[in-house]
Amino acid sequence: MAVALGRIDIAFCIAIMPRYLVQPRVGHLHEVYHLFGYLKSHDRSQSVLDASRRRLLVDEQCFVKQDWTDFYKDAQEPIPPKAPEPRGNSVILS
Repeated sequence: MAVALGRIDIAFCIAIMPRYLVQPRVGHLHEVYHLFGYLKSHDRSQSVLDASRRRLLVDEQCFVKQDWTDFYKDAQEPIPPKAPEPRGNSVILS
């Protein structure tokens, strides 16, 4: 149950936040600040996010491994020169 005796509008806002990860804008960040500011000022309201890893809906064993090195011999991921070192655990967004 996503909403138990609460505000469906808050649950909806939290549910659509990951949608803006593709092309984030400053306005989206301000809306998130607004949402958490509301939750901070209303001590009876809370947002609980589950940090446990979910199992994938598709078994990766179903996919056939392909070798694409013939097509992409010199392909490399462009990493900015001043990129910080990754820290912490990896994150799965779904």
